[in-house]
Amino acid sequence: MATVDNLLKRNVPISNSESRCALCQMQLEDANHIFLSCIMSAGIWNELLRWLGKQSALHSNAIVHSSAFTNIGNKKDGQFLAGVWMCTVWCIWKGRNEVRFNHGKWAQDKMVAEIKSRLWSWKQAYNLRIPTEDFRAWFAAANLEESGAERN
Repeated sequence: MATVDNLLKRNVPISNSESRCALCQMQLEDANHIFLSCIMSAGIWNELLRWLGKQSALHSNAIVHSSAFTNIGNKKDGQFLAGVWMCTVWCIWKGRNEVRFNHGKWAQDKMVAEIKSRLWSWKQAYNLRIPTEDFRAWFAAANLEESGAERN
């Protein structure tokens, strides 16, 4: 992954202004920071937890974070939550690249909406059973425990 910390390890010249996180401009850019602990991406994780009706203290290490996130629901929700985690990381990476390379703007509400929309479109590929077939109701709140939906 071409984060600044990896480029620096390979002796790629990076200016001081380019070495900071493209999203918050506060810390050296590394994968754990971009995806998990940056204030911009942490806001997305918190919004997704609210949407899912869950609470959790998520770690700043990707492996621990992924495990904690996929285990916030009951056992049958694990596959769905893993899909949410993967989709979120992918969307954050795309958003970071847009900011870094195309001078794009970071908008948390648009990012969360993109994650929800992509999850809906990925449901067939991941064989995810969404709690309702009504996209608008699901988009508003996933409500995993209340749905009683079974997931493979």
